[in-house]
Amino acid sequence: MLDQYELLCPIAQGGMAQVWLRGWRVLTQPNVRTALSPLKRSCRSTLPICVFQQMFLDEARIASGISHPNVTANL
Repeated sequence: MLDQYELLCPIAQGGMAQVWLRGWRVLTQPNVRTALSPLKRSCRSTLPICVFQQMFLDEARIASGISHPNVTANL
């Protein structure tokens, strides 16, 4: 468990993070269903801070350029 989320299984691992499939209970009338989404957790402890910071900034630059109907935009 991580806060209210249940970490179901690891999906991938890279140089600075792990991606997990997470689930949580959603109350909908008349049922309770489980919603699923990815969760990315950083692994900074395995890297020198300067390497982690550079990788984090590089990833932020790449992510800010994503434009796709299934990806929300920060407005």
